[in-house]
Amino acid sequence: MEAAKKWNGYRPDIEAHQKVLKFLELDNIIIHFQPIISLKRKEIVGFEALCRGQKGDKIVSPTQLFSKATTLGINLELDRLCREKALKAFKKLGAERTRGYPKYLLSLNIDPTIFDEPSSLESGWIMNAVKEAGLLPSQVILEITEQHLENEAFLKSFVKFYQKQGFLIAIDDIGKGDSNLKRIAELRPDIFKIERDLIKDVDKEWSKSKVLESIVFLAEKTGALCLAEGVERKEEFLCVVERGVDLVQGFYFSKPNDLSRLPLTEIPKKLSILGNEFKNFIKDKIATKRAKYKRYKQIANSLFKNILHYASGEEIERNENRLAHYIGQKIRPFSEVECVYVLNENGIQITETIFSSPVITKPKSPLFKPATIGDDLSSRDYFYYSICGNLMYFVTKPYISLATGNLVTTVAKVFKQGDKKFVLCIDIREKGNG
Repeated sequence: MEAAKKWNGYRPDIEAHQKVLKFLELDNIIIHFQPIISLKRKEIVGFEALCRGQKGDKIVSPTQLFSKATTLGINLELDRLCREKALKAFKKLGAERTRGYPKYLLSLNIDPTIFDEPSSLESGWIMNAVKEAGLLPSQVILEITEQHLENEAFLKSFVKFYQKQGFLIAIDDIGKGDSNLKRIAELRPDIFKIERDLIKDVDKEWSKSKVLESIVFLAEKTGALCLAEGVERKEEFLCVVERGVDLVQGFYFSKPNDLSRLPLTEIPKKLSILGNEFKNFIKDKIATKRAKYKRYKQIANSLFKNILHYASGEEIERNENRLAHYIGQKIRPFSEVECVYVLNENGIQITETIFSSPVITKPKSPLFKPATIGDDLSSRDYFYYSICGNLMYFVTKPYISLATGNLVTTVAKVFKQGDKKFVLCIDIREKGNG
């Protein structure tokens, strides 16, 4: 702690840097950069600066560095040293222009806990260091991890203070277990940086893809962009872009390295190829969805014709048990159908929930149970959109069935018997239940 007190109030210089290295038993601090990519623009839009410790041939990770610096009470000095080195290394790239605008952004990791109180924001150290490097505040992303700071009021002050000066603010590790999405939304950062564990295998894991969609939705509603880190495979890249993420970084494009060793000319070529692959990827998705909807319509039409052939409007309401038995026989050829039921024009269920297999009727928990005759389902979206929207067919997004706890899509078809309307509802099992 003595070292921290001694340097308090001073801007780091060469002598102070040497003291940091000595305390940490290092030969040097080196800065590696990792490109930040935009598919929409098909180019590199910036770089994240990442510090490493060097001791002979050994490389020390930033986690180890800052852990030791915190123990010694010199984390502020180390933080400033890393930022100065990053700005100095980036200075030449940062001066490049495209159409009169700065070509690249620089993302700097900042730990807000290095500040004791809001008044410490007035030091002007970051602004002075950025100006000295010949950069504009609008070129610099200050990347912070919100869950590491308990003082919520100060965190808000930090974000507002630097946004007012023109800096961009990114919240790191969003999607991690201890992220507070409510607090993140209130902070209104410029960038949501989605943590790598959520991105890993996001194309394979349905639950991860849905969490990602929720984060993208929240970002859009608060006026922020999303950046996915840790993208290591093409399939992950295509998946995150499809779900509305434009900015990405990860080993798939480049490992962190010295600026002179980064594949700056190869990445745009790769993005151009990926642009075409993404187009084909979306075409395949659309074709798959169309085929699925065609199948849904085929199932609905087949069941509807059989019901129409079987009963008039009065018989549907009067002979619901016979109708249930009849439908039960007709849904067996459709293996993907979980259950079928009929609602009247007021949203009241007039048949039992008719399952295609007795096994499906076993509930996962007391929370899930099938609706029965007389239950009011008028608040279900597939009912009110069908009836109020005068739609021939309505297909829901996949959701968790209250009847079984399984992931289903409901296909609703409105039909008329005499002067009465009915809604035929078909729940179709979706992948992702596991």
